[in-house]
Amino acid sequence: MKVCIMLLVVIMNSVFTYAQANILTKDEEVIFFPANSNLKERCLGYDCFYDTEKSYKNHKFYDKDKNRFAVGKNKLTPFSEIEGHRFYVNQTQKYTKDGKIKNETYIAFLTREDGAKLILRVPFQPNNKCNDITKGMVVTFYDNGVLRRRVSIPFIQSDSIQKLKELIGKEFIRNSKGEYYLGEKINYRVDGKLTTGYTLNTIIENAQRLSENEDDMTGIFMNGVRITINDIMFKDVPQYSFSQPFAKVKCYASTFYLPLFDYYGDGPSTLNTNYRLVDCFEDYSPLLESFKKDLPPVTNALVNDLEVYYGRRKKFRENDNNVHYASYYIGSSPYKISDGYYRIDKIDFDFTTNKMKLCIYMKDSLNNLFVVPTKASHYDSSKEYACTFYDAFYLKSDIVTLDSLENEKEKAAHALELAYKNFVIETEKREISSITKRYGHKIATYYKRLSESDRNTFQKAAAKWGANTAKDIVEGFVRIGWNREKCRMSWGEPRDINTSIGVWGRHEQWCYYSSYLYFENGILTSIQN
Repeated sequence: MKVCIMLLVVIMNSVFTYAQANILTKDEEVIFFPANSNLKERCLGYDCFYDTEKSYKNHKFYDKDKNRFAVGKNKLTPFSEIEGHRFYVNQTQKYTKDGKIKNETYIAFLTREDGAKLILRVPFQPNNKCNDITKGMVVTFYDNGVLRRRVSIPFIQSDSIQKLKELIGKEFIRNSKGEYYLGEKINYRVDGKLTTGYTLNTIIENAQRLSENEDDMTGIFMNGVRITINDIMFKDVPQYSFSQPFAKVKCYASTFYLPLFDYYGDGPSTLNTNYRLVDCFEDYSPLLESFKKDLPPVTNALVNDLEVYYGRRKKFRENDNNVHYASYYIGSSPYKISDGYYRIDKIDFDFTTNKMKLCIYMKDSLNNLFVVPTKASHYDSSKEYACTFYDAFYLKSDIVTLDSLENEKEKAAHALELAYKNFVIETEKREISSITKRYGHKIATYYKRLSESDRNTFQKAAAKWGANTAKDIVEGFVRIGWNREKCRMSWGEPRDINTSIGVWGRHEQWCYYSSYLYFENGILTSIQN
């Protein structure tokens, strides 16, 4: 008994001996990356065993040939038994027969969707008896001059595959939020936080291996560039043991295969990468609509093939000589916009500049296309330059004669201001009426006194927990019995959270500057001021 206990301690301590990457997690459902064609030529299957007492009993693993799972040629599990199937992860652990670190093995207990149970085994230091597919799951690297190994299982969660397939047919746009996005590294987002951590050249290199042309792909990562995802698939990549997940991307007239996220396996890009395609591109339609919200309500009418007139004294402060220029669509040289009529084509982003701008696309009588920003780059308090599209252009319907432009400008501005005020008033009336029907006159009266920010908070809270709780949250109260979400919405994010876990459950202390909240299993039980 003492010997068994000592052996167990050695095994537990060895968990921290090797770094691990992309290892399976208990209770998740996964599918495995397909082995690439070169690997299938060298190896006939996986090194798997049946999850029975013959293979694993009393914390001992019996890796005998007779215990192998679905034995094929060379006594290996055929690829067809693994690829294309979903597996539920029952348990994972490190294992060694003799307690020696050099003999450590990573094992995972899996259940296939049809109920078949198997054990996946990956030695941290594979020997010559291990097949290539097993060796491909072990990554070796140097850490401060010391050679280390870690297991990198080529898998993806089943629900992640479904979410990736939902991207098919959607249009995305590169948006780095005004940050620097070209160069050796690119910015990407993790949980909404901007991070720099992946080499752009590596992404381009991996994608160009599979692209259908040889164009320079750097431009794909410029702000405002749009892509359409046509398909999600696994593809073979040179130097990698396992096929990798790619998005088949349409960008203008070119088609590329962009890696969806980090590579796993024994490829050169395995270590120290944090790239995810969805962190670099945003859903196009919602982003465009969010930009349009800053424009006057009448803006949407401008895309209905209306005409405008350019001829005011004020110019956008976009160039040294203060004139508008066409984009490069009509040639590499700048093209001056002259006084005259132009027809509105669309409202969209201009992808030719480092910082993404919302622009109005117009055509002249010769069908030349011009891109004019909806707002100037710099606001000029002297009013010497135009600040919005409406400061530089008239609607055709607003123009009587060229001599009366200034008068028409004032009328148009007054009409626009009045229309906007009426829009705000009617919107508030509908909003208050809705609140009255839902929560009563008393709550509606209270709601009218709130600021726009507090109104948003009230509506979010009321939709979940009712008007009384929403009122408490807006006024900054917390109540015993509330859950974490209510407290966080009322008091905001704590500056620190202290957690203790025991047989009684999970205890949390949320620390604010002069107050403390105490939670038992997610429920507020005490308040200290």
